[in-house]
Amino acid sequence: MATVAPSILAPSNSDPNSAALAGLSQEESDALKAAVFQRLHPRAYLERFVAENVRPDGRAFEEFRGLSVNVGE
Repeated sequence: MATVAPSILAPSNSDPNSAALAGLSQEESDALKAAVFQRLHPRAYLERFVAENVRPDGRAFEEFRGLSVNVGE
C-alpha cells in the first residue's frame, strides 16, 4: 500500500499553491489534500481504509448508515 509522507503534503515556500492553501483552516487544508490524493491515487486511497477497517467517512465496516425511503412520491 502506498503512503504519502507528510513532507510531500506540506506546502513549501517554493510551491505556487502555497498561497491558495494559506487562506484555508487546517481542517480545510487537510480535507483538500485528502481529496487531491483520492483523485490522483484512488486505489491507494481505498486500500488504506480496507487495511484499517474503516470507511472513508469514518464508520467501521460493520456500521450502517441510517436509511429512509419514500415510496410513491
